[in-house]
Amino acid sequence: MSRHAGGFGLIEVLVALLLFAVGVLGWLSAQVIARQHSFEALQASQATALARDMLARMRSNPGALQNYALSHYSPTALVEPDGEPCSAHASDLSCTAQELAAYDVAQWFNALRGWAEVAVQAGNAEPVAGLVEPSVCIYAAGNSVTVAVAWRGLSAQAAPPASACGVGLGRYGMDDREHRAVELRSWVPGPGVLP
Repeated sequence: MSRHAGGFGLIEVLVALLLFAVGVLGWLSAQVIARQHSFEALQASQATALARDMLARMRSNPGALQNYALSHYSPTALVEPDGEPCSAHASDLSCTAQELAAYDVAQWFNALRGWAEVAVQAGNAEPVAGLVEPSVCIYAAGNSVTVAVAWRGLSAQAAPPASACGVGLGRYGMDDREHRAVELRSWVPGPGVLP
């Protein structure tokens, strides 16, 4: 029996360590990619839910559709609704359709930016949820409404933006390659019309 046959040599150990390191790096990069995809999916889901929420608000207040219209609006701070809060409940007759629309938009902007959850650091409150650099576009033409919500993605994409909302503002990377958007269209029955 030769004296080299009794154990592992230094080269075998180094090759095993190299293979282990490559495997760990591959696993770590897969975890990073999975987290990015998960975050992108969460942002898309949140944008869709917010767009549906605004459509529901508009359906409940069809007399003020034009008061919901916005083009490339990007809320950056907590929005305080004007005047006293009002609601869509039939028992609350204290606000007009236009006041309700203004209140709805203010509440919706706060949800868009994630002001429901805040972190306070050095006396300043910052949202910890919400979309990354959101822009909103709400169009109302007759009874047809479109709600578009745009946000900044984590990486550039090759495809052109799916929606024009927020495009050209310089907020979504070079040539808007980090632009992500959800756009929902609906028909809203006029006041007094049953759907």
